[in-house]
Amino acid sequence: LSRISPTPARGDFTVSFSLPDDQAATLEVFDIAGRQVVTRDVGNLGAGQHQLKLGRGEALRPGMYMVRLNRAGKSLSGRAVIIP
Repeated sequence: LSRISPTPARGDFTVSFSLPDDQAATLEVFDIAGRQVVTRDVGNLGAGQHQLKLGRGEALRPGMYMVRLNRAGKSLSGRAVIIP
C-alpha cells in the first residue's frame, strides 16, 4: 500500500499499491465503527504497481475510513477521509 489520494477526498479516492506476484490479495475498506464497507479481490491483477479508484460506486458517506491490503497473511493499512 503506497498511497491513498486525495485525502481528504470529495466522493472518491485512489489507492495505489504494488504486488510482487499473482498470489491471493484483498483490498478492504472499513468505516470508523469497524464495519467492512468494501472488499475487492486484487490478487488477480498480478505483479506490479496498481491503482484502484474507490468511493462513488460504493456510495461511501463522508467520514474517516481505514483501507487495508491483505496478502500472504500480512496486511498494510492507511486512512482515507471523505468530506461532503
